[in-house]
Amino acid sequence: INAETWGQFFGPCDLFMSFYRRPLPTPPCIAFSSEEGKEIFKEALTEGNMQIYFPLSEQFTTQAEPAYCGLSTLTLALNALSVDPGRTWKGVWRWYFEDMLDCCVPLDEIKRTGISIGQFVCLANCNALKTQVKFASDVTVEDFRSVVRRICAQADSVLVVSYGRRGLGQSGDGHFSPIGGYNASRDMVLILDVARFKYPPHWVPLTTLFDAMLLPDPVTKRSRGYVELTKDSAPSLLLFRVVSTGKWRQVFLQLYHTISVLWALPQPSDSNEPPSDRFRAAMRCVLECVHQHHPQLLDTVTAHQSLDKLQPDHRKAIEKMIRDLESTKLYQLIVEICPTSAELHGDGVILDSDEKIDTNLSIAHVMTVFLLALPEKVKNGLQTSAETATPSLALFSLEKTGVEIGPLHDEIVRLQSILEELESFCCIRTSVLGQSSCVAGSCCGSSSLTAASTVH
Repeated sequence: INAETWGQFFGPCDLFMSFYRRPLPTPPCIAFSSEEGKEIFKEALTEGNMQIYFPLSEQFTTQAEPAYCGLSTLTLALNALSVDPGRTWKGVWRWYFEDMLDCCVPLDEIKRTGISIGQFVCLANCNALKTQVKFASDVTVEDFRSVVRRICAQADSVLVVSYGRRGLGQSGDGHFSPIGGYNASRDMVLILDVARFKYPPHWVPLTTLFDAMLLPDPVTKRSRGYVELTKDSAPSLLLFRVVSTGKWRQVFLQLYHTISVLWALPQPSDSNEPPSDRFRAAMRCVLECVHQHHPQLLDTVTAHQSLDKLQPDHRKAIEKMIRDLESTKLYQLIVEICPTSAELHGDGVILDSDEKIDTNLSIAHVMTVFLLALPEKVKNGLQTSAETATPSLALFSLEKTGVEIGPLHDEIVRLQSILEELESFCCIRTSVLGQSSCVAGSCCGSSSLTAASTVH
């Protein structure tokens, strides 16, 4: 029977072409809810190797899009590790969901192609997680077994595996899911498959899973592997966040080249020394560059919701952050050189007579934060590459701005770690300094990476 005939008698042909789950290949897989699966669970529980199962099972979810296995796995891990996203999900609730994970790769692109293990790590690092990534080709099965045993016996870290489904006798190819437990006596791991519309959670032999991770990603030409995720102790972002763009590499390169001209010019040594005309001109070019790209750099809480909806402590911290930011010499210099930079992105005022923040920040605020948050290695690299005598970078150094430990300091440090991750991920620094180019599959926005390893 063809689709047309089916449609005449039974309804639209999309049903004819659709699927309701897939039979789980047994062996090597054993369904978690089967009698044998339950017995394996009880044994593993007695061994003490199911501790991570409980926080993961509380947050276990089904991926929202066919190619969202990486995003859904990361969302599951973030919520299981109690990471505060610092922005609302719905109503007044702050909670991670897939569409928040957009700082490294545009969501539309992920919906089409999924993500690679490199992009997964970038997203994790941008969202207050520490990562340890290993490619299966670089470790032994004994190494993997040791990591599985350690993580499953506690609840402070999550182990995510990237593997080829074909290695487990399943349909499809690249897939991400977390490990939910380990049975040492049988040497089997529990895969909490986030594609629950396709396969249920299931046990597989550890050695079989390791072999599935060894299967090469056809795009990156490397093996797949695993990522250990741990909650970062650093404070979450309060006001700013990095915005997703498919052109991180191009945006950063243009900014870095523009800023490198500024680094090579004599800068004011103190607030009483007026900047030179050349310095003003170079700073104005940088401002214009940021003004052109600022929607692709930083976003703010105030751009999407009123601070009245935030907790009082959160609001007070943001208010102090703005006041401290405006007290820096860099902010004052930017406003002096280009007064229009203090104008708002949107309508309203920054601070009214009651010092209440109720709208977007100015270009001067964004520019100051961005310059202070540039990774030190980027600043140092640009300084080293300048052909002329290099000036002191004290004006652009967080350590030398006099900003005390507090909301602004924590915000800059956190943003700096995210930008450093993006810089490394997109190979910005090597391109700017004229060093070796990125390895295949490591540049943000390049087809070698974004046509990723996910085929649900």
